[in-house]
Amino acid sequence: MSDFFINQVSGDSKILAYAVDFERATITMTLQSNLAGNPAVYTITFENMLTFYFLDSIKDSILFQIDTCTLQDFIKLNQELLIERRTHNWPVYYETTDQLIEYLDDYTCYRLVASSGLNGWILAKKSKVQKVY
Repeated sequence: MSDFFINQVSGDSKILAYAVDFERATITMTLQSNLAGNPAVYTITFENMLTFYFLDSIKDSILFQIDTCTLQDFIKLNQELLIERRTHNWPVYYETTDQLIEYLDDYTCYRLVASSGLNGWILAKKSKVQKVY
């Protein structure tokens, strides 16, 4: 899924819901968008999800954009969190940063940026967008 299409759907969209399915390793976000003046509801499903980290999950969050970052940037931006959670084998067991990068090589870091509410990231292998109505 191209970053362009995800951002077209996600830009200034209200987050109606998100669901995490650990058994299927997915996160599905339901967004209400007003793309080109046409109100619509979309889902973005992140598949083969390894883990996620959200801050400030509140009602009426407005999603500004979803973009991707390199694994090196992901590790740099989340260094404190990774060090703190490493003893809990999160996001996976690893001994060195190089091992972590190697393990995450097939994953994409999707960063969620909101103007109000939900911010964070998702590590998943792919994403897909579907129009609900």
